[in-house]
Amino acid sequence: MDPEVMSYSQTIYMTGLLLGSLFGGALSDRYGKRAVLLVGVCVKAVTAVLPAVLPHAILFLTLRCLAGVSCCCINICSFSLGVEWSLPKYRIWPPALLSFSFSLGMMALAPLAYLTHTWTQLHLALAVPQILCLPLYYSIPESPRWLLLKRRTETLEEYRRHSPEDKHFLDLLLDTEGKDLQEVHLETDTPDNETHTLETDHTLETDHTLETDHTLETDHTLETDHTLETDNTLETDTADNETHTPKADTQTWEEHTFSHCGHMRSPTILLRLVILSYIGLASALTYYGICMNVGRFGVDVFLAQFFSGLSEAPCLLVPLLLARWGRRPICMLSLFLSGSFCLLSLLASRFYAVPGLVMALALVGKLCMQTSVFVSVLYGIELFPTLIRQKCVGLVCLCYRVGCILNAVVSPRGETIPLAAMILYGSGPIVGAGLCLFLPETSGVPLPDSLEDCDKQPSLHLPTFPSLWSSEGAQRMPQLTKPVHSWETDPEKPSHNPQDLN
Repeated sequence: MDPEVMSYSQTIYMTGLLLGSLFGGALSDRYGKRAVLLVGVCVKAVTAVLPAVLPHAILFLTLRCLAGVSCCCINICSFSLGVEWSLPKYRIWPPALLSFSFSLGMMALAPLAYLTHTWTQLHLALAVPQILCLPLYYSIPESPRWLLLKRRTETLEEYRRHSPEDKHFLDLLLDTEGKDLQEVHLETDTPDNETHTLETDHTLETDHTLETDHTLETDHTLETDHTLETDNTLETDTADNETHTPKADTQTWEEHTFSHCGHMRSPTILLRLVILSYIGLASALTYYGICMNVGRFGVDVFLAQFFSGLSEAPCLLVPLLLARWGRRPICMLSLFLSGSFCLLSLLASRFYAVPGLVMALALVGKLCMQTSVFVSVLYGIELFPTLIRQKCVGLVCLCYRVGCILNAVVSPRGETIPLAAMILYGSGPIVGAGLCLFLPETSGVPLPDSLEDCDKQPSLHLPTFPSLWSSEGAQRMPQLTKPVHSWETDPEKPSHNPQDLN
């Protein structure tokens, strides 16, 4: 194939990732995360096989774009499904395991590339495991929260009937996170029961009145008949009103479902979108800036690829840190350390010129950046309400993919990474660490279903500049507001306290 055409393969792949972030979240919100995930893994397997069978330049670039779209959809849906099928205290582990599997794949790529002699053999070696694992993906269940929101309780009942363990876990999951949605469903089913009760009472009253007509005198019978007709009319009107109630509830639910744009215009949602989008952009510039230029540190490219994957393996320990210190402190610390180590690698390359030291510092910064990406993905799932969660995660992923494309298009030339690029890789995450101050802490808090739940999440109140100069403002330092949860404000509402799970 033409080398000049093949030089655009990385840019085309990043463009596919961008397209996947544009449509992957919206499609999963509409058709379900499981359906989009299954389509994504099938498309990814096909795009891995065809380039080895049909080595044509234009076809290869087209398949690279489709591979990027499918990879982005797989990442969005797999992370969301893993988090939504976990209890609050275990919610930090699925992203860690998925990130660790990504690290294993990067390490396995180095010996595969070393043992294969052509790129077609490498494609076949990468495609065979994907094809063999396709039947396993059909056992993945759909998101329980999405099923409740879409009123697909039949599927949930099927999950509950699989085994006693599944029934116990699903009941525990819904009792802790989906109680409100279950109550809405029960309220919708209530009018039918009430209508049936009214009709039964009406039949009993009619039979009782007929028996009374046979025993009482004629004048009294006429009065009873008149009373019966009046009661019959009132009960019929009441039953009709009760019968129309589910339709009205359905219309109200549909109006609520299609009011996503109103949620997106909320200042709370917009602020979180802007901050996470910037963090995603800065993370992509730093992470892929190091990954795509790992061979420019003066070390063997296969060893550099292996150590690049190995440097991300400690991310498996991140959940232990998150369980102790929470999401926001770890996200801030990882962003700050990532930028700092990138700047240190810049200084080492200028004054010491030891390739191993420069690569080690850069890979430590890459580890910190991978940690921040892992935390920000979990953060994005926990910060946005259920109805628009995938759309918001998709927009954040969009900015992340824009950073990937910028790295692919504006790739540094030469054998070393230039000074301006390393300054950009180091300063962007440090600014993102400061922006994390405006995000709430979501550790141990149930996933929000509405804007009200988002507003109840504990946030950090920063004093304004004029108040800092006053004597009272000097004493008011930034403090976390006490978390306001539904179990604290509404005594009649079922408890969602995460401590009840222990």
